[in-house]
Amino acid sequence: MNSELGTFGVWMAILAMAAVTYAIRAGGFWLMGYVPLTRRVRSILNALPGSVSWRLLCRWPSVAAPRQPWRPDLTRCDGVAAQ
Repeated sequence: MNSELGTFGVWMAILAMAAVTYAIRAGGFWLMGYVPLTRRVRSILNALPGSVSWRLLCRWPSVAAPRQPWRPDLTRCDGVAAQ
């Protein structure tokens, strides 16, 4: 197998990834058309962006620097150091 894709292969890989990403997002919108928007579903959808952002921000300190004995591991995001 040749690992050298060349310019054409790189652009085709990028276009394929873009097509798959678009298909997944469009499919999600299409599927949500069949979900009844009850009060509970709306509250879940409203909380989703904040929970994703919180998870990304909480994970950052433990990934950015190596763990030190004097520094707690902050992977739990609730103020309690993980053991």
